[in-house]
Amino acid sequence: MNRIIKWLDENGFAFRQVVMTDGKKGLMVDTDYDGLYPTRECIGKQQAIKAKARRFKNIKVESRGYYTAMLITEA
Repeated sequence: MNRIIKWLDENGFAFRQVVMTDGKKGLMVDTDYDGLYPTRECIGKQQAIKAKARRFKNIKVESRGYYTAMLITEA
């Protein structure tokens, strides 16, 4: 998880550490947008996060809200 935190920080993503109700720790990465629909930039951010997370076997990524955030947890 430390490598992803470092990558997110280097690439300017806003994120915070969260604890799920079952005790799992994770990261909530902000990919919010203005307007009615997600922008191209928002979708690009989410695709970049998913691509980075695919390199790790024990990392799970899912979209939260209507493309407003990405939740990264250990599987």
